[in-house]
Amino acid sequence: MTSLALRSSTSVIAVSAIGFYQRWLSPYKGYHCAHHALYGQGSCSGFGLKVFREHPADQAWKMLRERFTECRAASQMLMTQHQERRKKSRGSAAQSGSDCGCDDSALEAFCLGAAVTECCF
Repeated sequence: MTSLALRSSTSVIAVSAIGFYQRWLSPYKGYHCAHHALYGQGSCSGFGLKVFREHPADQAWKMLRERFTECRAASQMLMTQHQERRKKSRGSAAQSGSDCGCDDSALEAFCLGAAVTECCF
């Protein structure tokens, strides 16, 4: 098997796996890609599909790892922003009787999983 064929079959497997994730797992996991939430660009899985379709597999893996690093940083920034909002809202929540200051817009912007579930769900 040539290197080109291996790249091609590796990319086909990666694209298939990402497609499975997008169809069967992502809609049910309960939160969105942090990179997409923070920057408004496509999700990491969408990025993965694009790079595996347009680049050799070895380059695509490297690009996807870099994207995951960016996504982790985006997640940390969003969680920090959410925690700061919670701290600010606690004073007003005590006055209003609410447990948390989350409203629909905060939920939409910062729903990233367990960090938010304590407060907003």
